[in-house]
Amino acid sequence: MRHIAPSDGVRAEVDFSLKARSKPYRLAALILDPGIAMHPAAEHSPLGKSSEYIATYTPSLLFPIPRAAKWAELGLTAQTLPYKGVDFWNCYELSWLLPSGKPVVAIAEFSIPADSPNIIESKSFKLYLNSLNQTAFDGVALVQATLEKDLSAAAGKPVGVRIRSLADIEGEGVAALPGVCIDDLEITVSSYDRPQPELLRCDGSRVVEESVHTHLLKSNCPVTSQPDWGSVVVDYRGAALDHASLLAYIV
Repeated sequence: MRHIAPSDGVRAEVDFSLKARSKPYRLAALILDPGIAMHPAAEHSPLGKSSEYIATYTPSLLFPIPRAAKWAELGLTAQTLPYKGVDFWNCYELSWLLPSGKPVVAIAEFSIPADSPNIIESKSFKLYLNSLNQTAFDGVALVQATLEKDLSAAAGKPVGVRIRSLADIEGEGVAALPGVCIDDLEITVSSYDRPQPELLRCDGSRVVEESVHTHLLKSNCPVTSQPDWGSVVVDYRGAALDHASLLAYIV
């Protein structure tokens, strides 16, 4: 998308490109025998039902499902399981707020013991993670500790949590975006409802050609209200944009 407009008396030509990241929750696919009945507890879970999007921290959204019933169908108990291991879950769009109101995005990896008394129903897991979006945490360590506490309580055994920044995974199959990343700039945000072009500032005395990018673009589906995250690259030539004001505008 290209927009050309005067900016403080200097003609500015800006290229915008949006890149949607992968779907937030990638889980291993299972081929199920159609003759196998759904776990009775799952019938009471949010799976397959319309769900309200809750954007503030709500650990009660987690829905544990006991493994014992399915183990029993195989003639097994927790003490006689013929295997050891962990279930790995990946979240590609974990987000929370800093005390300043600026969002943080990250990738989370969860390891749940395969012999835990419960599994966590996947949709409830997603809804729980989304509930962090508009909740302020004083640092990533507190986010990790909160996730470990809540998920371990739901699973019935300690759950491992690893939180990684998007920069951490560059070079692991995720391409780096061009230009300067502006996500580490300090801004204060209190409104997220509508675009506020009045936030944008530029220096008309300086003409530059540069690329900047941010991973903090967020929108909500108008039908389900579920969040979607994306990355934005701004490639422009013209009056120098104030990077902090651009980040505040995008957020």
